[in-house]
Amino acid sequence: MGDRIVLAAALTTVGDASFVKQALNPPIPLVRGRATFGSADYDSDADAFVRRATLTRDFQDREWPGFDLLIYRLGAQAGLARGTPPSGRELLVNFRGGPGTFPMVAYHRVVTSEIPPSVFEGKIVLVGATTPTLHDIFPTPFAAQSGMSGVEIHAQTLETCSRASRCAGLPAG
Repeated sequence: MGDRIVLAAALTTVGDASFVKQALNPPIPLVRGRATFGSADYDSDADAFVRRATLTRDFQDREWPGFDLLIYRLGAQAGLARGTPPSGRELLVNFRGGPGTFPMVAYHRVVTSEIPPSVFEGKIVLVGATTPTLHDIFPTPFAAQSGMSGVEIHAQTLETCSRASRCAGLPAG
């Protein structure tokens, strides 16, 4: 089961004119087990809006697949992802709508068995925070004032990748 799990990691870059330092902050080994991980960071445009997903990032002279690309690949292997596999370094996200576009289930309802595991069979399931307290809320074209949670932006990204007409000929980043 762990080989079908993708966890989020953060890739941070700090520096100035004299140096640049990058650090990959993966989940701790105890949590990640056999799961894979990829950078889940979004880059904002000049107006602070998130419109693009970075599919690969450079780290230590190597190109690392990002969180969304890893999930898309696993979904494709399981027959859940459609369309042409994403190519290029970034993807313009074609938002289907604002917050709440995709079904959400409170985590406690799963943990307490109120929602049976069968509800999630044959689906890509994203687990993430949606509270502004954790600072994972970003302005998007469909949520300029209230923002959209990072997990919902990832769902929008995966939906964009699953539409054949949106994944062919991605712009190079």
